[in-house]
Amino acid sequence: KNLGNVYPLKYCQGSAARNSLVNFKYWNITDDTENCTSPEINIKSNNVSIASGDTSPSLTDNTDFGYTPESLGYEIREFIIENLGTEALNLNPSVSIIKSGANPNDFEIIQIPAILIPINGSTNFRVAFNPSENGLRTATLSIPNNDVNENPYTFSLQGFGCGSLQLNNTVSTGIAIEKAERINSNSQISNANVTYSTSKVIELSPNFKAENTVFLAQIGGCN
Repeated sequence: KNLGNVYPLKYCQGSAARNSLVNFKYWNITDDTENCTSPEINIKSNNVSIASGDTSPSLTDNTDFGYTPESLGYEIREFIIENLGTEALNLNPSVSIIKSGANPNDFEIIQIPAILIPINGSTNFRVAFNPSENGLRTATLSIPNNDVNENPYTFSLQGFGCGSLQLNNTVSTGIAIEKAERINSNSQISNANVTYSTSKVIELSPNFKAENTVFLAQIGGCN
């Protein structure tokens, strides 16, 4: 086969196939160029890289926002998008960050990243956690980009809402930990290890009972 001059065609992952055609099947291909430059996305926070696909939020890399009392309102974390590759990194210009999961509206993007990140460049974005309810809140961030093998770049976030909590359920076995700014309980506890922790008020109603159990009520924070 004689393809002759194929300028300005470029190849990278097909280099093995091209060599086979030229060296073993004697194809004539000239003036094409091997070009394996590509962007390489990396996201980090607190100077710790977050692997794409990470589903285990951690306080170390700021993907776990911890406990957020309703009196505080929100927690903010900053994330850095790096381009470690040899070609410009492009994010999706229409929507650079997509939120999904159980509670996406509890995590607000309050600073959006730049769309074009040059070689060795970086851009920042910030996320505010404002829990709408007490307890565990989770979401997933997805960042579309032109990295060959990490598009989209995804990772999970979590935080704990720490507002007001009304406890009415009986705890009869095992271990239970309840945390909120304010806790009101009229439940019954028996044969269980139970902790109530608040930053403001623990109010036990006349119907509350704790029998044959380990029960701890502490005011000093909900974390």
